[in-house]
Amino acid sequence: MLAYWLFSPRVSKSLYTPLLFHPRPLDADDLQEPPHILVKLGEGQYSLVQATNHFFDSRGKLASKARLHGWLFKSPQAKDGNRRLLIFNHGNSGNVTGRLQMVEFLVRLDFDVFVYDYRGFGESSSRPSVEGVLQDGLSAYDYACSLYTEQDIDTPVYLYGESLGAAVTAYVGAHRPVDGAVLQSGFSALSAIAREKYPHLKMYPDRLFPKPALDSMQWLPLVDAPVLIVHGALDAVVPIAHAHKLHGSRSQTEFETRLEILPETAHADLLETGYLRLQDALRVFFASLPI
Repeated sequence: MLAYWLFSPRVSKSLYTPLLFHPRPLDADDLQEPPHILVKLGEGQYSLVQATNHFFDSRGKLASKARLHGWLFKSPQAKDGNRRLLIFNHGNSGNVTGRLQMVEFLVRLDFDVFVYDYRGFGESSSRPSVEGVLQDGLSAYDYACSLYTEQDIDTPVYLYGESLGAAVTAYVGAHRPVDGAVLQSGFSALSAIAREKYPHLKMYPDRLFPKPALDSMQWLPLVDAPVLIVHGALDAVVPIAHAHKLHGSRSQTEFETRLEILPETAHADLLETGYLRLQDALRVFFASLPI
């Protein structure tokens, strides 16, 4: 009985954390200067958008303090009185440099995009943990919003989360005011996907998984804003059943929840296999929201 408890995910975090998080530090070349992206504005029209570097503290009651790193890309088409801020919570591997294609895609849709690394990823300090990434999500939201409030710029705020970042998005959206949220390729709960990938974890009840949980089923119904759930029909990493569960969890909310299934898409190839359909889904979703 003691061994059962000691090897539970909640107690033996050091044993299970490497299975969940796969961070990569920034390469030396990545540290030279913030990157730029080439944003297509129209037929034959492009704009070079240079990111600005940002370092900020992750503070709170969930985990120890960490120093986080992020980039802010501003839409070349928006004016300061008409900006939309989108905070991007990425997945469980790599770092911000692997999200530049998605950032360009979102900036092209006329968003200012703030993308950052959780603790232990990229140039952010400390080591990743379930509690840590949730605290980092809250801190990234607070910091990104402060960049606009300090300049008296009134802007709607949206969240976009991919995979693990979808769970971070659900948690942040339940604890902070947002105008809309997108969950891409997200799992319903960490305990659910963990049991699917590692059958021996079926012996552990939810209470023996880390708390607060990466449990979108718990937090998504508390997001007081419209939600778009996007998932690939061919996703073998996070099966499509998770998307349907997430959609169902919003059945009692007064806010609209849309489900967009990309028929030829797996887990991480949305821009290769579902570009136009994703673009249309996002445009329709965001156009339906009050500004």
